[in-house]
Amino acid sequence: MYSVMMDTSSTTANHTSSLFQSDKSECTSYTTTTPDNDKSPQKDSNSTTCLLIRPLQIQDRDPLQQLHEEIFPVKYTEDFYDNTVKNKSLSGHALYSRVIVKIDNDMRIGSNQVYSTAAGGADGGGGDHDDDMESCVSLLGESSMENLAKDVDLHGKIFQNIKISERIEVSCHNDEANGEQLVGEVDDALIGCIIGGFYHAQKIQDEKLRDKLIRNFNRHSRVFYIMTLGTTQSFRKHKLGTKLVKDCLEMVQQVPSCGVVYLHVITYNRAAIQFYERLGFYRIEEIQDYYLIDGSKYNCYLYAYFINGNRPSLYLTIKSAYHKLLKFIFN
Repeated sequence: MYSVMMDTSSTTANHTSSLFQSDKSECTSYTTTTPDNDKSPQKDSNSTTCLLIRPLQIQDRDPLQQLHEEIFPVKYTEDFYDNTVKNKSLSGHALYSRVIVKIDNDMRIGSNQVYSTAAGGADGGGGDHDDDMESCVSLLGESSMENLAKDVDLHGKIFQNIKISERIEVSCHNDEANGEQLVGEVDDALIGCIIGGFYHAQKIQDEKLRDKLIRNFNRHSRVFYIMTLGTTQSFRKHKLGTKLVKDCLEMVQQVPSCGVVYLHVITYNRAAIQFYERLGFYRIEEIQDYYLIDGSKYNCYLYAYFINGNRPSLYLTIKSAYHKLLKFIFN
């Protein structure tokens, strides 16, 4: 897994049953402001961009590759992209995916499509589609979640309370990202993504690592692995990465047999490391020469989020608290 994260949110995950309460409003707003140190009169340069979070679709094949090539130094195979947009891994396992795309501010989401209210709806009939955001579910999204449920031997309705598609808004400065225009145009580009899947814990070949991740295999027989996670440079610092991870953890919480969510992050990516630690991930171990990038080998850290009653060891808890204390003292 490779992650690129520059999210500056200070929100921290917790392990309560009310994990990550969802906003019930039609359009959730994620607002970022910049301190105004200049007392002189200024023009209002804020603007709003509407984004859609949804599962991967077949037409995302090329945009997904473009996103990965833009933000990840790791090179993925053509087969990876071909399978991932079908929400399947190379080994055939069902995948969980969420991508973020820009949409027009006047677009609404119907039961199985996005359509423009300005044009009178996708069918031109006046826009009588259901726009209740809690039921905004694409047919493809429903299918992908059903396959994911089958992969963990659960009925498809286990995920019926999980939002498959959701429209959100971000408040941006037009001069952000070195003057890049963030608002107005709609294109096929993906702004961010999270991709992962459930796997049997016993398939983790490293027994020591397996024991660090799962304490009771009779209770927690599965793990969830985040393969890729990242957002484009121009849309960072808007808590989009936090949103993607929290939604993923909320989904995993619906699968009692899964005890941990884990991932790999390259050791020099301090922003991603701080991001995961803020969200409650524990650093489990360092793996030598995990990444091969442009002919050079790089180490990675393995981070894990314990869930559904699974708990880190006492040693790991003390070690994590010790590192946090050191950071607090010296920072």
